[in-house]
Amino acid sequence: MTTNGELLHASELGLTPLTEAEVAEMVKLGITRRPIDSFCVGAFRYSNLNDAIAQAKRQLSDQVQNGDRG
Repeated sequence: MTTNGELLHASELGLTPLTEAEVAEMVKLGITRRPIDSFCVGAFRYSNLNDAIAQAKRQLSDQVQNGDRG
């Protein structure tokens, strides 16, 4: 479960900071906040690393087939 301290210091964790009022509302309603990993390949964003790897390999394959190596 997320603690009040974690919610108030979210910017240190790379999260968007919340106001004290937002934190109080979350606590009151039993809402928890969890950071989610994100993997980016070009313009694409994935929550699953294996999907990101597959896309990167597709892009690399396309570049090699088209003679574009950089």
